[in-house]
Amino acid sequence: MSRSRQVRAEDNKELDTFNLHRGMSPELSAARPVLRRTHSELLIAESSNQQKMLMATLSKKERAAIQKANTQADLRRAKARERMARRRARIKALPLDEQLEYQDKARRARAKYREENRRYLAVASWGYRKRKYTEMEEAVAQRTPYEDYLLKSTIRQRKKERKVNTEERRHRLAAEQDSDLPDSSEIPTSDSE
Repeated sequence: MSRSRQVRAEDNKELDTFNLHRGMSPELSAARPVLRRTHSELLIAESSNQQKMLMATLSKKERAAIQKANTQADLRRAKARERMARRRARIKALPLDEQLEYQDKARRARAKYREENRRYLAVASWGYRKRKYTEMEEAVAQRTPYEDYLLKSTIRQRKKERKVNTEERRHRLAAEQDSDLPDSSEIPTSDSE
């Protein structure tokens, strides 16, 4: 997950934690999708004036809840940054062979996570395909013989049209290529040179 997406997910979680989506004023309810924080910026509106106007429509309680959520998100991100800095410093203090071993372990863990994720997605997509295939089979079973005949004749007709269109396009391209070639009279011969 990218850093900005991760930050956004944290902010969404934080806002949900404070139950801002319950008992909101209509203004806040409309503004909720953009009441998100990335680092120290409140992404409410395009300009600071619009931000002020929007914040003015909120109740004191709602403003306090937003502020609290933002402060908590900032603190959590600051702690995470400190943790990462301490971990990097600890790794740099290790001997080179241990550093390389640690990096290799981290690389393997990432590869394992990617593989698990890929496998999960493959299974999920197979489930979706299987469901769609079952639905299609059910739809085919429910068709009357006349509907079946109509569908097949439509498919045949479309195939014919496609074939005709392809041939026409091929002839047109061949004609264009012929017209692009210079006339034999325009091609200079060795005698004229």
